[in-house]
Amino acid sequence: MVEKRLFRVRFQIFLWIVTIISITLNAYLITSKVSSYTDENDLSAEIDELSLEMADATEIPTSQWIKDSDGIISIDVNKSDKLKTLFSSAKISEGVVDKLLESIRSSTYLTQAKAGTRIQIHTDQDGSANTEIIPKKVVLYLDSHKLETKLNSALNVYETKRIPLPLEWQVKLVSGTINGSLFSSARRAGAEPAVISQLINLFSYDVDFQRDIHSGDQFKIMYEYQTDYRGKIVKNPKILYANVNLRGSQKELYRHTGNVSAVEYYDKNGNSIKKSLLKTPINGAKVTSNFGLRTHPVLGYSRMHQGLDYGAPKGTPVLAAGDGVISFAKSLSRGYGKHIQIKHTASYSTLYAHLSRFASNVRDGSRVKQGQIIGYVGDTGLASGPHLHYEVIIDGKKVNPAKIKAPKFFPLKGVDLVKFKDNVRKLEQMVAELDDKKVNAVAFNNPKK
Repeated sequence: MVEKRLFRVRFQIFLWIVTIISITLNAYLITSKVSSYTDENDLSAEIDELSLEMADATEIPTSQWIKDSDGIISIDVNKSDKLKTLFSSAKISEGVVDKLLESIRSSTYLTQAKAGTRIQIHTDQDGSANTEIIPKKVVLYLDSHKLETKLNSALNVYETKRIPLPLEWQVKLVSGTINGSLFSSARRAGAEPAVISQLINLFSYDVDFQRDIHSGDQFKIMYEYQTDYRGKIVKNPKILYANVNLRGSQKELYRHTGNVSAVEYYDKNGNSIKKSLLKTPINGAKVTSNFGLRTHPVLGYSRMHQGLDYGAPKGTPVLAAGDGVISFAKSLSRGYGKHIQIKHTASYSTLYAHLSRFASNVRDGSRVKQGQIIGYVGDTGLASGPHLHYEVIIDGKKVNPAKIKAPKFFPLKGVDLVKFKDNVRKLEQMVAELDDKKVNAVAFNNPKK
């Protein structure tokens, strides 16, 4: 028995010794592998980093330099590229590239050319293969200006200056038939969104764009704008003439500059298109409840609805229907919620209710201009959903906004009317010529000239 116990003890001691040796050996092997793995990874990372540096140094732009008959080398950048990469690809030595970049950075901090940039290099050299060139002048054409970097031979440095680019006036005619909304139809016809918004604002005095527009109605817009050397619009377009034909009822407007340089719009007879009140104080909204007796959607019983409701998403801008002074802007009063009242004349006032918030410049007693944003659609007060409740008050009595005929501004007379009629003839001639050609009136500049 003693011998058996002694054998078991010795065997257990042997197993412990083998286990310890095995653990120690495995730990050594694992440490060696980890060290080897780490070393290999470090080397791999260094190789990858070096490869990236080499790739960056030898990167080739997606666009290619082109030499014209005058010896000017140019490139139109397709994607955002480093200037250093672009200059190097044009066979400019590294030392000269550094001088160019130092000059450009000192004036603009520009290090990268974005897509659409045109770069021109002027040099006396013939640009033979494998021959490095020394630029006399480098020009970067940006949106509304150019950077011109010239070599000062006496000092052997490059000097950069910023030069405004001449903008070209363009005149465009867009016409079509409404299929769906006026906005989408005009976009399909080629009109810019800013032009369509301007058109809607100008006709808002006479046209309810939710109820007066129907499929099959026609429109025609002639507008001017300015473009840069690429033909890109850089100045807000201005409508010169517009026409909407609504189920046979034709409405026209003409842009005219008066004696005091004030630009206004008139109909063909010289009557201002402006009225003391806009027909609708919110663009593109749908009338969801008319003026008159109705069952209140929240209270549940019949009562007089003394305004028009325009359904629109929360946050839609609400416009002042006319020039005036804000009588009050109240946060929560009765069922109106946040609402504003504007006094336009001794007789006329308008009210805008259920707003989510007021515009930042709205204060009791502050003046507002027609078309100015005064607040945003909401559902405050007794409202079942986001909408604008709009009222017109004449001599203290609430009237149907859809049926009022607000007085117009004074028409042109005498010499002013004669000048306007002459302007109308010129605009109509332009419309006829563009309608016949179906093209823009003016081509944009060649930036090389």
